Amino acid sequence: MVELEDANAQLSAIKNQQKYDNLVKMTRQLDTLYQTVSHEMRTPLNGIQQAVSQLFSLDDLSPISRQRNKQLLKIIFFQSNLLECFVNDQLDLKMIQGGVYKQNISVFDPETVIRLVQEMFKDQANAQ
Repeated sequence: MVELEDANAQLSAIKNQQKYDNLVKMTRQLDTLYQTVSHEMRTPLNGIQQAVSQLFSLDDLSPISRQRNKQLLKIIFFQSNLLECFVNDQLDLKMIQGGVYKQNISVFDPETVIRLVQEMFKDQANAQ
C-alpha cells in the first residue's frame, strides 16, 4: 500500500511539474507576442509622425487650405502621440510586472497640452 501511495505522489509531482513547465512556456510566448505587437504598433506611428512633421513645413498651399491642413495635421500628430503613450504605458506595465521598470519623469507644458486639445475639438464646439 505504501508503494502505491509513493507512486501516486511521484505521478502527482510529475503532473505538477508538467503544468508548471507549460505555464512557463505560455508566459514566454505571451511575452514574445506582447513585445512583437508593441514593436509593430510603434513602427507605423513613427512613420505617421515623421510624415506629419514634414507636411507642417509645406508652404505651397493657399492660406485657407494651408491653415485647415495644418489644423488637421495637428490633430493627427496629437492623436499619434497619444497612441504612442498608450503603447509605452503597456510596455511600462509589462516591465513593472517583470520587475525591471525604470521610471522616466519628464517635464511638459500643460498650457501646450490644453491648447492642442482645444484645437482638436474646436470645430465640434463651434458646430454646437
